[in-house]
Amino acid sequence: SLPLSPDQRTTLYRTFVLLLKCPILLNLDLIGIANRFSQFNLPAFALGTLLLIPCAGKKTQQVQGFLSICNPVAVLEQVDELMNTGELARIPSQIRQTVLTFITQNRQHQKLIKTKHFNHLKQFIVTSGQPN
Repeated sequence: SLPLSPDQRTTLYRTFVLLLKCPILLNLDLIGIANRFSQFNLPAFALGTLLLIPCAGKKTQQVQGFLSICNPVAVLEQVDELMNTGELARIPSQIRQTVLTFITQNRQHQKLIKTKHFNHLKQFIVTSGQPN
């Protein structure tokens, strides 16, 4: 697919912000919305959408499935690049923590070794008490 124009990226960002403010999440197809964000190569928005799923079991299943097929570095890069406005409240840190937890639990540390995110991973491991 073609790269998004700045206007398209802004529109999709605004869509994500509206989604976060939506009072009727139970009535929305969050998995479908996450798939659309993925199609536009916005995995951080896709993961953020999956984290809004109200049913814990379904959320865990969808998040694990998504993280098993996506590039965690791309997600972390987008959190830094596209979600740094302060408008998204706790979502960027929740996305980052979800990715780092997945990487740690699945022993995929090597994916972050030569990236700027490796320090986040080290700090996460120390603060979460997971020595592996």
